[in-house]
Amino acid sequence: MDKITAKGLFGTVKILVEVTKEDEELIFDFNGEEDPLLEPLIRHYLNYAPAMGGTYYPPTNSMLNVVNVLQNGSFFTKLISLEIEGEPETIPFDDSDPNIIY
Repeated sequence: MDKITAKGLFGTVKILVEVTKEDEELIFDFNGEEDPLLEPLIRHYLNYAPAMGGTYYPPTNSMLNVVNVLQNGSFFTKLISLEIEGEPETIPFDDSDPNIIY
C-alpha cells in the first residue's frame, strides 16, 4: 500500500486522514496537516488493534494495521470512505494448504 485516504466522523466532526509510509515510519495527515492531538490517539489504537479475520494481528506499524483500525470503529465514530492506493496488503495464508489461514 502506498497511501490510505479515509473520511469519517470523529465524534461529530468530519475529518480526512491520509497515511503514507516513509522509511518504515507511518506519516499521518489530518485534513491536510499534522495534528498533535489526533496522531497520538491513532497510534494508541494501532498498538491495541483487534485481530483481523479472527486470529491475525498485523504488525503494529503496518499499513494493514492502519486499515484495520480505520475500519473497525476504534478511531472513527463512523467511516464514510476508505481508499487504498497501491497494492493492498492481505492476511497471510498458505496456498498449498487451504486449511492454513489466520
